[in-house]
Amino acid sequence: MPEKDELFILVHSMDKNEKGYFKKFSGISGDSKAGIYIRLFDCIGRMKAYDPALLRKEFAGEKVLQHLPVTKHYLKNMIIRALRNYYEEQDTVLKGVMALGDARVMLKKGLFQSAGKKIIKEKKAALLDENFLMALQWISLNDWLTFAGRDVSEMEKTAAGILDEKQKTADHYLDLAGYTYLKSVVIPATTLNGKLRATRAKQFLGHPLLKPGKGATSNKARMARAELLARIYALADEPEKGAAALREMIAYCDDPSNGYKPLPIHYFVLHNLLLNFLGRGEAKQMLPLIEKCRGIIDSNREALSLTSQTDIRITAYMHEMRMFLYLYKPHEALVVGGKVLDYLKKNEYNREVGPELFLLQAIAHTALKQFDKALEKLNDVFNGAYYERNDLLPDVYLLNIIVHLELGNHAIIKRQVDMARKFITENFPESSFDLGLLNGLAKFAVAVKSGDKRAITGKATDLIKILDAVRINSKVYIRDWLEAKMA
Repeated sequence: MPEKDELFILVHSMDKNEKGYFKKFSGISGDSKAGIYIRLFDCIGRMKAYDPALLRKEFAGEKVLQHLPVTKHYLKNMIIRALRNYYEEQDTVLKGVMALGDARVMLKKGLFQSAGKKIIKEKKAALLDENFLMALQWISLNDWLTFAGRDVSEMEKTAAGILDEKQKTADHYLDLAGYTYLKSVVIPATTLNGKLRATRAKQFLGHPLLKPGKGATSNKARMARAELLARIYALADEPEKGAAALREMIAYCDDPSNGYKPLPIHYFVLHNLLLNFLGRGEAKQMLPLIEKCRGIIDSNREALSLTSQTDIRITAYMHEMRMFLYLYKPHEALVVGGKVLDYLKKNEYNREVGPELFLLQAIAHTALKQFDKALEKLNDVFNGAYYERNDLLPDVYLLNIIVHLELGNHAIIKRQVDMARKFITENFPESSFDLGLLNGLAKFAVAVKSGDKRAITGKATDLIKILDAVRINSKVYIRDWLEAKMA
């Protein structure tokens, strides 16, 4: 495993604009050692994986090697300070934190009038943005202003109002915090399988925050509630209900009378989750939603970092690939996949999408009976090209067995089944569904090798029954293959 290094992670997470800004920032920082830091920055930027040997080669004979850990630590903090300045105007939370610091300095220096104006302005902005934690900070700062001004009569007149404002704001914050907590326990439950998923989903739906009739107290809480319901209904294998919750929230966001304009990235999340719910039967509904995702970039480009813009664009392409596969158009899916691959080659971030891309390409090649190309893509996933995605490996193993079966490599299949069973058992012990498919596929392979058409049909039917038990869109490629074999 490559050595993990925070400075390496930080440098490789930066887009071109961020890197350019950092170099300008370091140039005006007045640090006499700026040249060393830029060289270290560039050296790490050229690395494919963190390699101390390359640093020793770059700085051979220089004193910097004697203090490398300290130099790296300083460079990391220097980058973070630069990025803080870079994002101050774009990130409302960061902007609020910086403004809070300004106000505190004003109070320390006795600039009570200026501090008061800033507190009123920023508190209003925080409440409008539903940043309740920041709003509480501004309300509390108002206490400081009153005490610092030594205005006893003002303290008595405003105390009750400030307390009431704190209570209402805290209630909003705690409501939103409740949904955040639920999200932190719902997401891990997605690794469960079978009856455990349904049991956990039922428990989650019984939570007081999600009971029918319990309304969210803010727009952000409403958004969090919709996302939570979608994830829980995915656990419960009820995609229609999940899609309905998302559509209702999207309609709320699109209604100008509500006055709610979510951050572009949050608006995208709603559409991304909805697209994940749509399967073959709703394939024709996907393209308008995909185009809407792309429209988020065009209409809100200034509010999105280059990384977020690329994430949205690549995700839209990935959904388009799935749409074409649902529509039995594997060639078109491969054309779109080529565009994604071009993005991956040009950008140093979003590499985690690579394995998913390779899997979809392998599915398309299998549909086109291009089995050697399918194996190449599957091997890219096995080898961790771009990024390791263990969550995809059960599907990769299953498709790998299918491809070897098509190639008549029966001697390889048993070993592949054993490897897949070992991997799934060790990494996804609750994944009875994937194990059931694997065992069914192994029996189907034996039937195919025997040439017994009746046995082949029987084992294929058994596999389809397993697939019918759970409505998982990602497994549609197995059904397509089985139906083609039975035709």
